[in-house]
This record gives sequence, structure tokens and C-alpha cells, in this order.
Amino acid sequence: MIRTAILFYIIIYSLYTVFTRRPDYFDGTIIPATIQFNTEVHTQKKLPFAHYLASGKMYAVDASYLFRNYHSGEQVQVIYEASNPAQAGIYSWWGYWLRWQEIIPSLLIYSILFYAAFSISKKEAGDTIIETEKAYRKKKKYAD
Repeated sequence: MIRTAILFYIIIYSLYTVFTRRPDYFDGTIIPATIQFNTEVHTQKKLPFAHYLASGKMYAVDASYLFRNYHSGEQVQVIYEASNPAQAGIYSWWGYWLRWQEIIPSLLIYSILFYAAFSISKKEAGDTIIETEKAYRKKKKYAD
């Protein structure tokens, strides 16, 4: 039952990711970009930005993401919408397809719901067995 639940989660999450990514995977354009570090105005931290050329203009997209480290001059893939080249994202498994902001809450909610369903159905199964046994007990044909 747990294997089925895990398989069901993987299938649902896979379908969810394919059809909810922005920029859209099916309509997006994937091009190479170069990582450069820019200083953020508010915190004065150096953050990686992927610089790419689209429609004759230079654009930059924030490339910082949990557990991802880049070096200046590193080549990456960027996916952007042709109608709005400024809306882009780093095209990689970790960051585009798999996002920790979606994985952790979905696993938590799914686990809670699975545990609730399992405990409810397990309890009712025990009650049902007792009721079934009571209903089908052989009664004596004649009272003593």
C-alpha cells in the first residue's frame, strides 16, 4: 500500500510540474546564458545572475537557489517566454523542475492525509470485522 501511495505521489507531482512551470516548458525557448555576479542594492550581497541575449536585448535573471553554487563565467541554460523575454528561469532539474518550496509542503500534506486515511480505514476495518462476526454467528436452532 505504501508503494502504491509513493507511486501515486510521483505520478501526480510529475503531472503537476509539467503543466505548471513558468516560463512554460512547451512554449518556452531554451538558450545558453553566462553567470555573472551582481551586487544586490538592499543587502550589498553578491548574487549570481544569468545574463542572456534574447530578441536583440540583454536580460538577466536571478540564478541563486538553495544548494546551487555558480562560478563567474559559468555557462547555464535559461528558459524564457518568447512573448516576454524578461520572464525567465534557469533550466535545470533542481530549480526549474524540482523546487523545494513545492516538494516539502506537498510531501508534508500528502503524508498527513495518507496517515489519516490509513488510520481511519484501519480502525473501521477492525469494527467491521467485529460487526460481521456478530452478524454471521451461528445461532442455535432451538433455545435452551
